[in-house]
Amino acid sequence: MRAMKQQPRPIVSKIEIEALVAAMIYGLACLVGLLLRLGKPRKTRRLEKLLRHAERQVECTIFMQALQELGLQSRTAPRLTARAGFRKQRSNARVIVKCSRVRLRNASLFERCMRLIHALCDQRRFLERAKRRLRHGYVDTRLIACAPPSRTLITHALAPMPALADSS
Repeated sequence: MRAMKQQPRPIVSKIEIEALVAAMIYGLACLVGLLLRLGKPRKTRRLEKLLRHAERQVECTIFMQALQELGLQSRTAPRLTARAGFRKQRSNARVIVKCSRVRLRNASLFERCMRLIHALCDQRRFLERAKRRLRHGYVDTRLIACAPPSRTLITHALAPMPALADSS
């Protein structure tokens, strides 16, 4: 009889992603309604912060959907040992999430909200960009060259000098 192996659970299920997208569209529609009610609001810090948070959430949602469509499973990171003269550095995961290019940098608040709603309703273009980036692979830890340990420098600097012959 063959041994039973459990299939690893997907990182996020399709139902969870669809529920998240529906909730985000509702939240963005409320934000657009607020912007329409205010007329042409100034760029206040509170509105900017709210919109940046919404943009980050949309990017994360598109990234999770790309992971789910590619069928990538959660796995443990490979062990990377730091050799002498190198140190391990973890990369910023937000860089890989930004690859979908959802944000409009210099647009008005209303245009940025509409772009987010468009990105959630018609995800095809944004998903392809994220999937293309994920297919190339993503490594979150890398080795960085740094100064060698000071012990090595001291022993090389203070190495004994050969005795010089006295010719006098």
